[in-house]
Amino acid sequence: MQKIVPLSFSLPRPEAFTPRRHFNEDALQIYCDVHGTGLDAKTAATLTRPADVYGEALATPRDVIQAVSAVRFRSPDMKDYVWFPELCLLQLIRVTNPSLYDCAEHYLSERAIEKTGDASQADKEKQNL
Repeated sequence: MQKIVPLSFSLPRPEAFTPRRHFNEDALQIYCDVHGTGLDAKTAATLTRPADVYGEALATPRDVIQAVSAVRFRSPDMKDYVWFPELCLLQLIRVTNPSLYDCAEHYLSERAIEKTGDASQADKEKQNL
């Protein structure tokens, strides 16, 4: 925009809870679209917990859109395997703390291979993991 309009202006920062509220609303809509029904009260309450914890780190509308888009993309294929609030939590972590997400993904991938017996790891690798 600076090349087109050589004026600077500041936009007001969104209210602190606005990104969390938008994430929750969009996540609930995704659940309804994918499952054809609304969340039960217990699961809906559980869904608000990740948004309260990691939603604080959602600094921009772009962060919210990234997290919601990831949930929307992954939810249909994973609906029978992953509990929806946990899927939302993982996507919030992926957007707000990528290094933690990468570490968890690496650990879970290695652990799954070991647990299923598809492969085995050396004792030193197990200890490092």
